Amino acid sequence: MRRLHIRFRKREPCLTIHRGAFHNNKLVYIMCAYKKIRYPSGKSKIVYIGTTKNGANRIAGSAAYRGRFLLDRYRLSHFKVHTVACKGVKGAGTWRKLEAALILNFFEIFGKVPLANKNRPKIASKEVRKYFSEEKIEDAIDYFS
Repeated sequence: MRRLHIRFRKREPCLTIHRGAFHNNKLVYIMCAYKKIRYPSGKSKIVYIGTTKNGANRIAGSAAYRGRFLLDRYRLSHFKVHTVACKGVKGAGTWRKLEAALILNFFEIFGKVPLANKNRPKIASKEVRKYFSEEKIEDAIDYFS
């Protein structure tokens, strides 16, 4: 019987998880492409903004689930996932409000929600602005764009 050849696809890992993903279970994560994607009002590397209350487990699952769509449809070779967190306020679900604030701000800047997000959040932007300064949210969008 002939021996099978082993091929190494790339020297880079297909998934890397840092300690930050385990410091807090309730996180917002942002998927960023390696190149800027065209949106109606500009270009950004952000392709998805999501939330989790299960930490790194959900992030890895979401990256695998949305990865096929993003890599195939938009011909991306890879993307990175970053986490964003904030202090909690008892009973407020601040991580969900942070996600909503980021998506709403992204929509205001680029004219559309990120590629893999389906809809704008149903939460009012006034309610979100009670928790976060608009400047900090814009800084986060600028940083990852």
